[in-house]
Amino acid sequence: MIVMSKSTNCTAAAALLATLGLILTDYSSSKADAPAKADAPASPVIETAITKPSVERQLKFAAPGIIADVPVNDGDLIKVNQVLAKQDTRQDEWQLKDLLREAESNEKIDYSKADLDSKKVDLKRKQDLFAAHAASQTEVEQADLAVKLAAAQVNLAIMDHDQKGYEAKKEEVKIDQMTIYSPIDGIVEKVSVGKGEMGDPQARDGAIVVGVWNPLWLEMHPKPSAAALLHVNDTVLVRYEGEKWQPAKVIFLDKVDAASDTQMIRMELPNPENKRPPGLHMQVQLPTAVAAAK
Repeated sequence: MIVMSKSTNCTAAAALLATLGLILTDYSSSKADAPAKADAPASPVIETAITKPSVERQLKFAAPGIIADVPVNDGDLIKVNQVLAKQDTRQDEWQLKDLLREAESNEKIDYSKADLDSKKVDLKRKQDLFAAHAASQTEVEQADLAVKLAAAQVNLAIMDHDQKGYEAKKEEVKIDQMTIYSPIDGIVEKVSVGKGEMGDPQARDGAIVVGVWNPLWLEMHPKPSAAALLHVNDTVLVRYEGEKWQPAKVIFLDKVDAASDTQMIRMELPNPENKRPPGLHMQVQLPTAVAAAK
């Protein structure tokens, strides 16, 4: 049996504590030297947006009238200035011809000028007779007044001639407004009138609605905090549900709507051959704060 002295026990305990201290120091050092674990990238924020025509026009007639022709249908591709609908203009065209006939004729002016020349000759004759004491002062004054009245008739004839010209121009504009022309290269979205019907300019849906579907607009209404991460000309990824992501360009950021605490963001989306109609929902990836900081 080996008996250890008290001093020997103290020495062994001290050695054990020292060894434990070294182990703990090495463990702490290894933890401090280990690289910090990187934060996992934040998931993109997904918002829902709706496609709209990039241009849409509701077209109406300027005045009521019977529809004579509607040469287009829903879904037709159209060109700018193409005729879309036309009212019956027969009565108005006859009115225009009558006005043009009067506007292009100088007969009234020529007659008035000839009458003025005749009155001048008569005035000269009366003045000569008065000088020869063969006519009275009253006769001369009457002849002079006739000349002035004839001159006024010439001016009235010229004014009437010009007025007929103005009325003819107005009638031409009226007839032109009885035809609806396409203001755009685009597509017919809706035809609300038919041949033989009354074209009513007060109709809520108008006569014809046309739009541009390439490009489409894509509009969403996120919270202002999310909208603040986007700027005009930024590119974001969008997709129809279940399809691949594609780029869209931010073209407009509206003011914040205080009532809903949202902000409208508008993007432009290519739509070759008008493949997709407007009114569809799409998913939009908004950049996160982490992504924006990078």
